[in-house]
Amino acid sequence: MADALRRKADTLTENGFPPEKLILDPGFGFGKNISENIALFRNMDKIRDLGFGVCCGVSRKRLIRHISGGSPAELLGGSIAACILLAAKDVDIIRAHDVAETAAALRLFDALGKE
Repeated sequence: MADALRRKADTLTENGFPPEKLILDPGFGFGKNISENIALFRNMDKIRDLGFGVCCGVSRKRLIRHISGGSPAELLGGSIAACILLAAKDVDIIRAHDVAETAAALRLFDALGKE
């Protein structure tokens, strides 16, 4: 995934797009199976190492439901946990459905979890 994103970023920057304005979104859930999404989580550092901003959205994704076993109505806890994991991996922008709850959890993470 990182190689594919690098190629796309290179194409954009070679055609004059300012690299400082480029934000990569690896697209959790889009055309990926559960194993590929898990690998994407585990290898987020490779995408971060490309040197561009990173945006991810995992809120309420099938991946969360698959791992947590919850119904769509019960995905809040898993969605927040996944967002905190992304924050721990220094993702710049985290998209979420449950904004207030996710923001509260991320504030706590920032206050207690990051050094």
